Amino acid sequence: MSVVCTAVAARLPSTDEVAGVLASHASSCLRCQAEQARYRSLLRALGSLPLESVRAPDDLVGSVVARLDESVDRRSSPAVVKTAVAAAAGAVVVAAGAFVLVGWRRVRAA
Repeated sequence: MSVVCTAVAARLPSTDEVAGVLASHASSCLRCQAEQARYRSLLRALGSLPLESVRAPDDLVGSVVARLDESVDRRSSPAVVKTAVAAAAGAVVVAAGAFVLVGWRRVRAA
């Protein structure tokens, strides 16, 4: 992949509107055209996802903390505690990412 191809891929989706060297390269490069087509296909697939509001249970945080407390009581080794905290943090990141994605899709649809 050339440096120009990398620059075109990094600037998706805006390469359709960009004038100059990148636009002229993208119009003549099959690799860049394929990358643009994959990106458009991804946007169509994301746009076809149903808009559903997902609400976390009100007691989610309390439930996670309670389970962590139970785990710590049963096994008080530092490695177990670190693993449990990392798992809880990962779950929170995944949930936050889902909420951001839903919000992003609503902004894009508007």
